[in-house]
Amino acid sequence: MTFEEYSKWWEYCRDKYDEKTFQHALRLIDYLAYDLRVLLMNSEQELNCLAVAIGHDIIEDTDATIEDIEKYLPEEVVDAILDLSKDDDMSYPKYIKDIVDNGNTYALVVKQADMYDHMSQTATLTPRLKAKYEPIIPKLIGLEDF
Repeated sequence: MTFEEYSKWWEYCRDKYDEKTFQHALRLIDYLAYDLRVLLMNSEQELNCLAVAIGHDIIEDTDATIEDIEKYLPEEVVDAILDLSKDDDMSYPKYIKDIVDNGNTYALVVKQADMYDHMSQTATLTPRLKAKYEPIIPKLIGLEDF
């Protein structure tokens, strides 16, 4: 992915998301800017990872389709976004297990940043969400097996 392609994708996401979701995606990019795994990527891989971060909720939270995002993104980025798109009938632990088991580095790094953001936003972290996320974190970061 080139910087020009990334810029077009960024604009597409900004147009599709509501303000709250877009700000969440931007916070993920900020977190990833300090992630050693991202810092060690080459520039194309880094842009791919940032493209996944900015678009990680695009399928779930907008009317964007797989066909829409394929117009903007290389296959490996689309695959990571699809890994991060939870089916409505899938349990949350199964969803996280699939992300870990799929071995897609972009999806795993972005999901970890996503979880960090959700847990750090105390204004929106309800007891229900905290109870949902807390048991998953050790598994997501590799401290516990599923």
